[in-house]
Amino acid sequence: MRVVNTMLSENESNSSRVEPGWRPERLNGQMKTHQRLLASLIPVICSVAAGAAPATGKPAVWTPHELIVDLRNLPKSYTCDDLWYKFKGILSALGARQDVEILPYRCESNSPKVQVKFSTPRLVPAAQAKWADLNAVEREVQIRPGSPEKLDSGDCELMSQVKSSLLKNLGTEIVAYRLPCKAPRKAGEAAFNLTAKVLQPVLAAAVASR
Repeated sequence: MRVVNTMLSENESNSSRVEPGWRPERLNGQMKTHQRLLASLIPVICSVAAGAAPATGKPAVWTPHELIVDLRNLPKSYTCDDLWYKFKGILSALGARQDVEILPYRCESNSPKVQVKFSTPRLVPAAQAKWADLNAVEREVQIRPGSPEKLDSGDCELMSQVKSSLLKNLGTEIVAYRLPCKAPRKAGEAAFNLTAKVLQPVLAAAVASR
């Protein structure tokens, strides 16, 4: 018992020792600094979390389209491969499903044709959500040289005819556009630019058993 009591006494003595120079106000100052740091990080954390959260979108179904884009008197000729990649990029930007079918022909002339078969999202009412194929969200997309990747500054007239044929046929909402194909442009200015509102797929919907 004596040994135990001695150990307890020593422990109690050690626990009551205070580091030289320690002051209560110093601890309070450190705590306030940590609180201010935490408070400043909260908006950043919330912002990052909001940006990382995926858009859930609204229920939609795939709507099929099939048409021929009749291009006329383009200022340059395109190979069939050129046209395939350019139309693939444009259709993807418009929210088309990846299984597009693109058939360019008469590529040896400056008036080729491109037959396209593809599907884009169409929103459905909440009451029909159980029949949805996917979720889709409305976004504004810009089409300009380099976006999609295969478009370049020499594609202004091509894009102008795509706007008046393909986009018009789809009923795509054009927010703004600048297609000065024959006008001189300022240094550093994009050859063309078109902004459109489109529905793009975001998440595969879990389709209920029918």
